[in-house]
Amino acid sequence: MLQNIELILAFFLLFYFLILFYDFSVVFFRKSALKLDSYRRMKLEKIIKSSNTKLLIRKLRSLNYLYVFNQMIDENNEEIVSFLNKENAVIERRLTRVYMYKDNLSKAYFSYTLSKVKVSSYGEEFLLKMMSSNSIYCIEDSLKALYHLKNPDLLVRAFKKLSRNKVHYSDKLITDGILGYDGDKAVLSQKLYENFSKFSTICKIGFINYFRYILFDIGDEIIFSLKNESLEKELEIAMIRYFTKVKRNEAYELFIERLENNYYNDFEYEVVMIQALGNYNCQKTIDILTKKLSDFNYYIRYNSCLILDKLTDIRKLRTDDGFAKDMINYILDER
Repeated sequence: MLQNIELILAFFLLFYFLILFYDFSVVFFRKSALKLDSYRRMKLEKIIKSSNTKLLIRKLRSLNYLYVFNQMIDENNEEIVSFLNKENAVIERRLTRVYMYKDNLSKAYFSYTLSKVKVSSYGEEFLLKMMSSNSIYCIEDSLKALYHLKNPDLLVRAFKKLSRNKVHYSDKLITDGILGYDGDKAVLSQKLYENFSKFSTICKIGFINYFRYILFDIGDEIIFSLKNESLEKELEIAMIRYFTKVKRNEAYELFIERLENNYYNDFEYEVVMIQALGNYNCQKTIDILTKKLSDFNYYIRYNSCLILDKLTDIRKLRTDDGFAKDMINYILDER
């Protein structure tokens, strides 16, 4: 027994000393890294003061120097700004050739750097080429730089290239990215709409969600697509969800008809159509949603009751269905 206690104590002592060793190592290497960064900053400042473009390019081939250079740009150093205004095209021409053949991490970080400077034609071509990358990080950082450029035509070209790329990108990243676009969003929206058929499904979904957020009017076109085209499920749901923000009587009639006839036979479609009906406070809406309170699917009942609670006093709804009563009581308890 005593021997076991000694082993346990020895284990905890060893564990304690390993933690101390780790903490001291972290502090040591952090201080070393800060010293190295300070040295690199001093070197870069000296190079920039001497206007030695060739030497600066040679240094910026290293990610360590590029990292420090980014910090200096963020500080809005007047000497750097002045130097970049004169030599930016030359620096980008040389560095894009270098970073084009580096690993994905280096390419992504260089793309991030381009988002901080005035990009030349060389930088633009580099960013466009990154749309064919197999790395999400390269694509994302390159798109961030493109959003910063305020060039809608260039961004349309980028999304066309991305659409031809087989990497599974995220429609949410596209929507969030465009919402942060620094240029005229109305102009960009129009150009995206004009080229809509040339984009991949993921891009289309991202754009439609973006149009919904900014209330860009493509309602008639979406209704036509819903009525006449065979659409992928995610895209069709995004199109239906567009009408949770944008009102169209034709869309309302279409959703009522499809809900009544169980057109999709899929609760995900029905839930989004039910959410869209919240824009139309009339007796027809209340009647169809009251009927849906008795549906076998929980999500259909729950969303129908949520919308009804916004449109009317659900305590006055008349129903003998147990499902409906339980859901009404549940929503009332949630208040």
